[in-house]
Amino acid sequence: LAMLFPEERPCPAVAAGGPATPVAVIAPKDESPVSPSSPASGVAQHADSDSAPAEPPAPVRDPEEAYRLAEAALRERRYGEAREHLEAILATVAAGSSREETALVDLARTCRRLGDAECARAALVRYLDRHPDGALREQARIDLCRLFEGSGPAAELAPCLREYLAEFPEGRSAEWARELLDVPPEGPPTGDGV
Repeated sequence: LAMLFPEERPCPAVAAGGPATPVAVIAPKDESPVSPSSPASGVAQHADSDSAPAEPPAPVRDPEEAYRLAEAALRERRYGEAREHLEAILATVAAGSSREETALVDLARTCRRLGDAECARAALVRYLDRHPDGALREQARIDLCRLFEGSGPAAELAPCLREYLAEFPEGRSAEWARELLDVPPEGPPTGDGV
């Protein structure tokens, strides 16, 4: 790996899809891979010699081949290159398509690895806006809340957690969300005669 990217870079493929709320860049802590249960503040920044594209990516002729290239770059921790391929895919595929759904989640994770919290936030917000019944929706909502938890803005965390609990009251991270909101767990009535 050549150098870490300590500065925030714009994410042209998703910038138009969400509001321009400022988000801090995630500081590196370790070299461990990002997992759905990792808080955003512990995201490692991996980089290669590729940097974020200076202009919006050109559409690709074959999104499937571009996706194979992006996956290969991710496996080899060439996150800048993977980001370029994912942004090119998003410039090509139809809004609301399953390919867009997967590319947005992968772009958010790639941007987190690059330390670009704004790009990750924009990709997750775009996913949630465009895929109301998406198979990856719960994970996207959790990732967004963890991003707010780790890098802000702090004012966005509580509304994000409430939206998560409204949509997934028994979700795999419901206990975590309730703890942060200081809300008691839902359960059957206690039978105390009230």
